[in-house]
Amino acid sequence: MQVIQEGILKVISIGLEPEDFFESKYQKIVYSFGGFCDMIKNQGLELNSKANERVTGYTNLLIVGVCIFSSIILSYNKTHGVYQSMNKFWMTIFNLALSVGAFFGFVVHIFAIPSDILEGLWYCLYVFLIIALMLRFFQVFWDCSVVTFILMLPGLIVFGYLDIIACWYYDKFLFIGIYVLFFGLFMGLTHFIHICTRSNKYILYSFSDLIGLISVIVQITSIRYGSWDKNGFFHLGVSVYVLMNTISFIVISLSSSKERKVKLD
Repeated sequence: MQVIQEGILKVISIGLEPEDFFESKYQKIVYSFGGFCDMIKNQGLELNSKANERVTGYTNLLIVGVCIFSSIILSYNKTHGVYQSMNKFWMTIFNLALSVGAFFGFVVHIFAIPSDILEGLWYCLYVFLIIALMLRFFQVFWDCSVVTFILMLPGLIVFGYLDIIACWYYDKFLFIGIYVLFFGLFMGLTHFIHICTRSNKYILYSFSDLIGLISVIVQITSIRYGSWDKNGFFHLGVSVYVLMNTISFIVISLSSSKERKVKLD
């Protein structure tokens, strides 16, 4: 418990005076990008010798493809009014941020990269995944109400900021999981309330929440099947989660449009 308290205080202290910390990490990112580009120029890139790492890399690439596909589908979905337009906006940039994060995941897993170059690429992966999560939660709380969105916004930003610092300082994926579970509980509760008070169509979001929860549970296990380990299965779950979110949004959006037309008639 004392170690946890000391860790929290350390992250908060860095967050209050972040200039030197962020400067050092920025320099590391620049160095990593430079080193990675040099590897490409010198044709020094080789596939990772570990089969499970290659599978993890390819499933990251699957997430990229699913996010792009979902964004294309969303672009053809017509929305009415500021409320639905903002919903669509949050989902679209969530897909964009997640696809960038997943691309970094593809790079760090699929290739055999020296650890000194790999470190800065992991920093980028952490940032884009946390940003993607923030955007996802933005959409959920905006969909609930403007008041809920405004109330939750400071917490999402502050915890996201501290989560980035924690991930960079300790270089551990664990802190992203804590962020997911903490605000994911609020997200699941919000969708449950919507089912009870608005429309049973919101159960589609609950299905996607369930898929996300199962994926997170798989991520903290040691499951393995051949070349597939927990990371590969987790990424499959994330891909299904993104698709389910997109389908849920479009179904609810179309349903709302039809109900609006019926009222006007």
